[in-house]
Amino acid sequence: MIRKSFLVTSIFAASLLLISSCLNTGNNQNGSSGQNNSNQNINPINTTTAQNTGIHVYAAGVEVGGNGKYRAMYWKDGVPVILDSNSDHNGEADSIFVSGSDVYVSGIEGFNSGPAIAKYWKNGSPTNLTDGANAASAKSIFVSGSDVYIAGYEQLGSYPGGFVAKYWKNGVVTNLNAGSTDAFANSIFVLGSDVYIAGDERNSSSTDVAKYWKNGVATALTDGTYSAVANSIVVSGSDVYVAGYEKNSSGKFVATYWKNGVIVNLTDGTRDAMANSIFVVGSDVYVAGYEVKAGTTNQNIAKYWKNGIATDLTDGAGGAYSQAYSIFVSGSDIYVAGNGPIIAGSGESATCWKNGVPTALTDGLAIIASALSVTVTTN
Repeated sequence: MIRKSFLVTSIFAASLLLISSCLNTGNNQNGSSGQNNSNQNINPINTTTAQNTGIHVYAAGVEVGGNGKYRAMYWKDGVPVILDSNSDHNGEADSIFVSGSDVYVSGIEGFNSGPAIAKYWKNGSPTNLTDGANAASAKSIFVSGSDVYIAGYEQLGSYPGGFVAKYWKNGVVTNLNAGSTDAFANSIFVLGSDVYIAGDERNSSSTDVAKYWKNGVATALTDGTYSAVANSIVVSGSDVYVAGYEKNSSGKFVATYWKNGVIVNLTDGTRDAMANSIFVVGSDVYVAGYEVKAGTTNQNIAKYWKNGIATDLTDGAGGAYSQAYSIFVSGSDIYVAGNGPIIAGSGESATCWKNGVPTALTDGLAIIASALSVTVTTN
């Protein structure tokens, strides 16, 4: 299985982090055909639209600074806000949620040695969820009224079998598995008094099973024959939608979502693909992710699907690599967060697409820069 974070503490050492998998599931603030653009068409940052329309676009993510450290950050209408308390620390902002005038971001921060700390920031003020004794991550955040819910995981024992999926409500933790097998909570959604969490848990055959938990009770989405992961969850009425991926008999990852446990494959399984984020409006289902370009093995094309129909956000020109990590729909507009095309030997750019048109949030010089979560407000 491919773990989904730029910053993860090594499972074989007590020192900080940075098993970089190039794959990170950004989680958007969930609510209940763009154009194809190559790397030559990325627009500069522009905040005029927000000033004129009252629409504000928030994106959370990560960028490697000039000192080589990973910086947790978010952007409001293209303007960056650094969240790390110390420029010598490593951090990552994985999920963003805006409630009224308050901005909530979940992620991790670590020191130069020792495990990463799961935490969240409210208007830039940090709250630690773990004490730093064990590696931990806060992958997804959801705010309901005055309650703050965060899904993530913590390594409480030696690998394998040490990662515990969990969520915090106002800082109080609830474990979702016992820790005898590894489990990860990747996304959280709250509807009324019900708490839904998507993730995966390893079975006795060391195969990852995609699943979701409702109020702590697990529902398996796959049978454990092939490795699978649930990356994102949203509930619309009585319907539960989960996005992720499952490996097929040919060893390829298939981008997938499940509606009430019934699988919908978004790709044909001839090339690796993953679904990272899901958003539902009425009867329309939007999913963001990537698929490897035909004829290549590692040139990822960022894309989204609306009701199963794919729209490419990048074209893989020049051997470029890109991903879409998060999707949000506001009215008739589709917003996607990810990283713009990465050409071998150059940097990458955290990018937001609106209706297929990309806007660069960073200058493209950092070796890693990605927008992992996006949300839009009209306040």
